[in-house]
Amino acid sequence: MNPQYKQVIDFYNQSTNEQHVYFLQLIADKLSLWKDKETYIRQYKIKDPHTDINLNGIYIDIHLTKD
Repeated sequence: MNPQYKQVIDFYNQSTNEQHVYFLQLIADKLSLWKDKETYIRQYKIKDPHTDINLNGIYIDIHLTKD
């Protein structure tokens, strides 16, 4: 396995859900979210990562805004 991939997998396996949320908040400006391109193109964005990305039990909620 590529050492770079192993490092990412190790990070994921050794971190908590709270740390996953914080990581997503940190990279939210680099995420590009699209709807099905075959029917129509629509881009979504995360307006405010610190309020739009939340822990919901064992799941992570991401609230999107139409761009």
